[in-house]
Amino acid sequence: MTDKTTQTTMPDAGSAPPTRSRVQHLLATPGVSEAVGGFFSGVVGTFFGHPLDTIKVRLQTQHRYKGVVDCFVRVLREEGVTQGFYKGLVPPLVSLTFLNTISFSIFSQFKRVFADPSASSAYHFLLPYAAGAFTGAASSIFSTPFEMIKVRMQLDNVSARKFKSSFHCTRSLIKEYGLKSLYVGSGVNAIRETIFCTAYFGTYDRLRSFFNNNNFAKPFAVVLSGGCSGVLGWFCSFPLDVIKTNIQGQKLDYLLNNHGNQYQGFREVSRHIWQVKGGLFGFYTGLLPSITRACIVSSLRFSAYETTLSVIRKFNDSVT
Repeated sequence: MTDKTTQTTMPDAGSAPPTRSRVQHLLATPGVSEAVGGFFSGVVGTFFGHPLDTIKVRLQTQHRYKGVVDCFVRVLREEGVTQGFYKGLVPPLVSLTFLNTISFSIFSQFKRVFADPSASSAYHFLLPYAAGAFTGAASSIFSTPFEMIKVRMQLDNVSARKFKSSFHCTRSLIKEYGLKSLYVGSGVNAIRETIFCTAYFGTYDRLRSFFNNNNFAKPFAVVLSGGCSGVLGWFCSFPLDVIKTNIQGQKLDYLLNNHGNQYQGFREVSRHIWQVKGGLFGFYTGLLPSITRACIVSSLRFSAYETTLSVIRKFNDSVT
């Protein structure tokens, strides 16, 4: 009788090692995982932040509300949740998702390209702020048209309600005033974005490093760093946001060379805000809902971003 022995198949020493899938190779490309993380951060942040952004715009441009609570109650009662707080959601949902996708990627790539291990501590400290400034300047090219549509839609409920949708608003503006109408306030918005992203990304990067170096739990470090960066970013750029919103919310007849309506630029709008809304405090009208929104949304946004990166890292560590 012949004994049958169990044979264990051993891997061939010459066999090929486990390989990554195409998706894993793509996600391992510098900047791609950050772009995916930025995409999800944009979706989460915009959906939860849009109602407070609507209140901010109303307070900045209208004189019919007594304050944040009065604005909230009246919008809810007169216009409802969907038409009141979420009207004009599509432009920021598209724009901020797109902008977050490219912004997080640009920020990470800038830091990666200009990283210098032999540089001074001051260089390392200032690098994320420089990366944030570059990110803001670049993103303003894309954000201005979306900001314009968002502002027009959020103010549309106040008067005639002439726009059926964001697409209808865009088409109407181009048809009536030309393509240039989408870039009203582009200069102010570029400066605003640069200041905001400098404080936003720079503060988050520095605070997160500080908390990580002091052994804080990662979820806590992300939430706190994100909230603080959002508050600081908005506080620094808020006066320019007020000016931008008023410039983009004004009548646009001047684009047709109609002398009945003169263009109100940076200087004119600033003077008007100073005179009508009580000096310096006028440039911080609507600050409370914006700061509240910034803290909540930025915490959610960076949490979504870091969670996505964590999932991608785990996925890339697995091989097929």
